[in-house]
Amino acid sequence: MHETVRRRHRNRRRLVASLVGPAMLASAGCGYGRGDLEPGPLPANPAPAAQVGTSPAAAVTPEAAVLAQYRALLGSLAPLSRAPVLERPALVDKLAVPPARSSIMAALAQADLAGEVFYGTPASRQPQVVVSGSTATVRDCQDTSQNGRKRLDSGRITAHGVAHDPAVLTFELGTDGVWRVATVSYPGGSC
Repeated sequence: MHETVRRRHRNRRRLVASLVGPAMLASAGCGYGRGDLEPGPLPANPAPAAQVGTSPAAAVTPEAAVLAQYRALLGSLAPLSRAPVLERPALVDKLAVPPARSSIMAALAQADLAGEVFYGTPASRQPQVVVSGSTATVRDCQDTSQNGRKRLDSGRITAHGVAHDPAVLTFELGTDGVWRVATVSYPGGSC
């Protein structure tokens, strides 16, 4: 029993450490690394690169534009982990600004070194968006149980998230009119 609990916590710490470092994006798992920004593995079928980092025409309010970018972010990490290394900075620039940008790049590099890629997409549950000028906050309860990291060579899952993970992200509005993630945190607790 205790060994199972220790193994579970060790896997959670490994997932967080490998996914982010301080200041990453969307979701990893409950109960570890709280206060740090943790990257979350994202989807295998991303939006085309031309769509990522753009505000859809349907997003007429700032809240809708932030929500659209948040959803694009959730769907981007897995494809980013499979993108050629030299193309990643330009792709990440469409989604993130410091400090989240450097955390995302570091998480991708760590996954490369480990021979792993991200898989799956965190599920968003009723995100709440508050816009204040050129800054926005998204509070969500993510289901990260179907995403994480897996071995590139075998597909064996090495880490995954949890079903109920409170997440708080801040976005900044660029001079180009695009909202980009600036910080990601997992404050703990349940949702």
